[in-house]
Amino acid sequence: MQKLNSKEIIAIWFAIIAACISITALWMPPQGIIDETVLILIGQLLLFIATLVGVDGALTRLAQVMRNRAEKPPEEAI
Repeated sequence: MQKLNSKEIIAIWFAIIAACISITALWMPPQGIIDETVLILIGQLLLFIATLVGVDGALTRLAQVMRNRAEKPPEEAI
């Protein structure tokens, strides 16, 4: 099993927090106008999580491609 790094742990915690806030907001009846700062906060949390996970995933794929190219012997000229 692969050990999680700090970036992945932060992403998991923020995903849990954002999910809890979103689920709680869906179960509560509206009590008037929803302040835009609450919507901005949830949006920023979700964007932060997506950025951490997305950038990490892209860098992992890039590293795998680079390793594969380095390990593969060069093709002979035809």
